[in-house]
Amino acid sequence: MQTKTVFSFEFYRTCFPLYFLNLSIQLIHYILKKNVAIILFCAAISIAHAQDTSYFANGKPQHIKTLNNKGEKTGQWKLFNQSGEMLQLGNYENDLETGEWNYYDNGKLVKTGYYKEGKESGEWKNYYANGQLLSTGFYENGQLTGPWKEFHPNGQLSNIGEYENGICIGEWKKLYDNGQLEFVSKSENGQLAGEWKYYYKNGQLKTIGEY
Repeated sequence: MQTKTVFSFEFYRTCFPLYFLNLSIQLIHYILKKNVAIILFCAAISIAHAQDTSYFANGKPQHIKTLNNKGEKTGQWKLFNQSGEMLQLGNYENDLETGEWNYYDNGKLVKTGYYKEGKESGEWKNYYANGQLLSTGFYENGQLTGPWKEFHPNGQLSNIGEYENGICIGEWKKLYDNGQLEFVSKSENGQLAGEWKYYYKNGQLKTIGEY
């Protein structure tokens, strides 16, 4: 009957110390090489996107931005007043505004909308200090295009009309805060044209004229 001898890990470690020493050195070298690569990779990212912060004389930050290796603004942008309140919050890409941007006054949101390659795009909204909607309109390639609405502080419409490439077109109406029509006119190429009408707050016609 044959007997099979099984050597333990301890046997090899004790009888062949040089082998295990060499193995340990190779393992340590491998780990260090990997860690160095990771450190260098992180350093490269840090250099390519360096955060830049400027401060007021009182020590509070004025703006916080990130610059790429060309010195262009990229990533999140924050602008503050001397009291530390946020004024602007948005993002840059290759030195151009992109995505959602918010504007504040005394800590209150007063304007919000989107940029595409540095130009206003889509719907933009303006707000009163109490948070009530002040106006809403749409932009295309940085130009007002489509319906435009303004509101009284009580939420009633105050002005309604339409833009095309930043120019007023078609019929425009101005309304009282009770919802009654105050003034109606037409615009052509940004200029008032044709008949216009003024009304009293009770809805009675006041004046008719023509441009």
